[in-house]
Amino acid sequence: MRSYPFYLLGLLILLSPARAVILSGSDGTQNTTAPADNPYWNNIGSLNQATVVYLGNSWVITAAHVGYGIVVLGGTTYYPVAGSNVQLSNTDSSPADLVIFKLNSPPALPSVPLATQTSGTETSLEMIGNGGIRNTGTSFWIVSGTTWTTTVSSRNANFAGYVYTPGAALLRWGTNNRSSPVQFQSDGLYNIEGYSTTFSGSLNAAQGVLGDSGGPVFAKVGAGMVLAGEILAISSFEGQPSNTVVYGTHLNSGQANGTLCADIASYSSQIQSVMNALYQVSTSSVPSAGGSATGAGTYSYASTATVTASASPGYSFASWTENGTTASLSASYALTVTASHSLIANFQPSTISTWKSGYFTTARLSDPAVSGDLANPSGDGICVLLDYALHLNPLKANSPSALPQVSGTGGYLTLTYSRNKWATDLTYAVEVSADLETWNSGSSYTSAPVILNDNGLTQTVQISDLIPIASGQRRFIRLRVSGP
Repeated sequence: MRSYPFYLLGLLILLSPARAVILSGSDGTQNTTAPADNPYWNNIGSLNQATVVYLGNSWVITAAHVGYGIVVLGGTTYYPVAGSNVQLSNTDSSPADLVIFKLNSPPALPSVPLATQTSGTETSLEMIGNGGIRNTGTSFWIVSGTTWTTTVSSRNANFAGYVYTPGAALLRWGTNNRSSPVQFQSDGLYNIEGYSTTFSGSLNAAQGVLGDSGGPVFAKVGAGMVLAGEILAISSFEGQPSNTVVYGTHLNSGQANGTLCADIASYSSQIQSVMNALYQVSTSSVPSAGGSATGAGTYSYASTATVTASASPGYSFASWTENGTTASLSASYALTVTASHSLIANFQPSTISTWKSGYFTTARLSDPAVSGDLANPSGDGICVLLDYALHLNPLKANSPSALPQVSGTGGYLTLTYSRNKWATDLTYAVEVSADLETWNSGSSYTSAPVILNDNGLTQTVQISDLIPIASGQRRFIRLRVSGP
């Protein structure tokens, strides 16, 4: 017979959810209250019909194949912080079958210390899970090949064990010892640094079953308990009846189901690195006279930073940008911090006079030949009024491509231009003509404007003539901008 892994998440093999590890000896209903030497019993909860452990500082850990989502601890529901889930990785950078994520509010529970050194094979382990409840009596099987036959006597039985019923039970703990060295191995979905325990049949010996995925394995270090493992999968035998856990009898000693556990010591530094990571969120204002920004500071991983922009008189908030990309168009912007951020609050003058004061000195503002609406201080042929309308720098020689562009889009004479969306004191009108003398605009002559892009500062607008180019008529198109 060969053994193979089953995952302990009931949904993956279409079984009902379960509630506790299976124990041997007695009637199997024991150990449903906290063990005397373990203060972390209440840190164990449920997630996706499996098990999760609260580590502290709002963080929980479970098996990656369980996933992340709503957690129930002590009857209280906690929601995950969106985007906070981090799947741990192995030393070869492959994904491990472990995931940690942050809850939106911290439970009033102690922090669980993590093992930093792998426990020895003789170390007593305490296993806890949300698995299943077993029948009170011991069952026996005679096995031939892959055929398992139930028998009432242990005399000729190869295997003894228990039938269990998934679901309708309580959190339960049991003990076991590590039966294999920590090694890099596959649990069927992911590679993992892990070890196994073997179901011995001795009193209170624990065996993982469906629903135990993500359940904790504790070990005693000094006078206290540390999280030494996470239950991931079980080994079973070909032909073994479903919902059973077995161990070998005197005729088949050494053969038994086992539980594969992740070795937390192999991942503890990575877990601590994520949980304790700090990131900087910085803010600045452009232009500096346009307003102020608050919310900068140091934030922990997956925490929420809220940055707020406040415009100065004569300015309006335009957008938050980062590395030239629009992050938000809302003055109050909340983001989940998983890296450092450098955010710019962009402000736009709400009048042309305010806008001019951002480019021209007091002396130049008093000289209409330099700063007047029709002046062209940069010498690029674009007047100051049009610079304002198109959101251009009046002191810089702008490329002709910054001007409105004419095309034959869709078979119609079309004008595409950038509009300063905060220039509320201007009027924009696309006009068409057949003779360059009479110009018309409005819905009887041009299409409705199409907004091709909006970056918070400018809008790229496209408007077409209603007479098709194929008509053969002479047609002209232009943009008229009127100031206050």
